[in-house]
Amino acid sequence: MRCLGIPTRSVTNFCSAHDTQGNLTIDIYLDQRGQRLDITTDSIWNFHVWNDVWMKRPDLPEGYDGWQALDATPQEKSEGKEQGVSGEWFGVWRLHVKISHVNQPSPHLGVHQCGPSALKAIKNGEVYLAHDTKFVFAEVNADRIIWLVKDPVREPEKMIRLREHRSAVGKNISTKAVGKDMRQDITMEYKFAEGTPEERKAVERALAVSRPDVPFPTTPTVQVGFESRNAVRLGTPVTLCISLSNSSSRDQTISLTASCQLQTYDGKNVATIKVLKQEVTVQAKSCKSHS
Repeated sequence: MRCLGIPTRSVTNFCSAHDTQGNLTIDIYLDQRGQRLDITTDSIWNFHVWNDVWMKRPDLPEGYDGWQALDATPQEKSEGKEQGVSGEWFGVWRLHVKISHVNQPSPHLGVHQCGPSALKAIKNGEVYLAHDTKFVFAEVNADRIIWLVKDPVREPEKMIRLREHRSAVGKNISTKAVGKDMRQDITMEYKFAEGTPEERKAVERALAVSRPDVPFPTTPTVQVGFESRNAVRLGTPVTLCISLSNSSSRDQTISLTASCQLQTYDGKNVATIKVLKQEVTVQAKSCKSHS
């Protein structure tokens, strides 16, 4: 793009979501032993890289000029249905079609391409604006939802929503600083600060288009976390400590299930290392550790 005189920067998104269902959430399905089920291929990659290009967007409402996300290595087909397009298409031609012929349907729907998507639209959760804004929004700001499937063989459609992680995706979004060999953090250009009212409003706006028809759970009285007692180094044993915190005024006896699985950088499971399942009682207004 730079050789054509278009300002361009490389972007790295750490903990980059791959939403394969188009529902703007990363859904993880577990059985009662805590092992992941292959119900969906949603995943969170260690990182993913794309480009931002600076350009006008006459095909969008006023105010969406500027940085546009453009992915030359997309993970899903572009928005829309397969149109019988074959052969290989270049990103420059895609831009020409979508900007110069704004009143015509793009012939590239269903092709493995992504963007251009306005960063302003991504940040505000305006996933209905072209092109592929919905997918890029999920890459940087999807919620991670954990589901329990009690009987995946006979009743795979019956599931319980266990937990949601609202800040698991889109960390330290980075580019190279201008004129310096330094990392420049551009996370705030892609989304509001995690957990702020503005960020939650953007997520709700996006989900209004694609929200799954399931109820949201109440906050559980027993919270679960874990940490490593020692620094984690490649090739050395890892000892994890599971912490249980009871915020209620009564003792709580829970069924604790923990599963440790080996994954590749793009979130694919390779092997199950260990499974732990036992009943644990946590006293009222207290914390308990288990290793």
